[in-house]
Amino acid sequence: MEDEQILRPTPNMRLKTILITLSWFANETVYLGLSYYGPSLGNDQYVSFFLSAAVELPSYLCCWYLMDTFGRRWPLSLSMILGGAACVVTVTIPDDATDETLILYLVSKALLSASFLIIYPFAGELYPTQVRGIGIGASSYIGGLGLIVIPFVTYLVRSSVLDSFYVRKVKTESESYENLDLLASSDGRNKEPQKLKTNKRDPEGNSIKRLVRQMSVMDTQRNVDGTMQLTHWI
Repeated sequence: MEDEQILRPTPNMRLKTILITLSWFANETVYLGLSYYGPSLGNDQYVSFFLSAAVELPSYLCCWYLMDTFGRRWPLSLSMILGGAACVVTVTIPDDATDETLILYLVSKALLSASFLIIYPFAGELYPTQVRGIGIGASSYIGGLGLIVIPFVTYLVRSSVLDSFYVRKVKTESESYENLDLLASSDGRNKEPQKLKTNKRDPEGNSIKRLVRQMSVMDTQRNVDGTMQLTHWI
């Protein structure tokens, strides 16, 4: 009977599950996002990557002392709040302030690494013993969904994404105008069968060796000179 009462979904257990899952999701998402974005900061990507990894060691050492002294709740809450505030402050800094941005990044990485370390034992202590494995597994699984989203969020802030969309837009418009001119001209209907005939006479078109070498090809894209841009999957 006691096991059934513990496993019964009570409001207290639902609230704990929701809060633990949200904290787990936030910690995994932000921690992985900072790890991805670290090498792009500073003047040297190798130094930035090294500092991003090295700053976690003192964070873990301090975190162990704080957990034993003040418990789990306050260190987890303060580290998440201060780490998030450091991330927000970086938005207000000019783009040329690389050193200040790197320092704030390292501070936020250290704080969020500490909160990411605290969430594991804290979740195990909040869940009852009978449902501890199921609770931690469910929270970890839902929190891991942020690992799917964060790479897209990280690279979405780069201007190259917008530039690539603009280039593809211009290229698509130019190709659509060329297709309209081809359909509107009377020579287009006469030249198309000739291209097909030349392709049929091409000895490389039906070559088994070429098909084996290409394996799987997407020929929908074209290069600047008009030739097919082949994408080799194997």
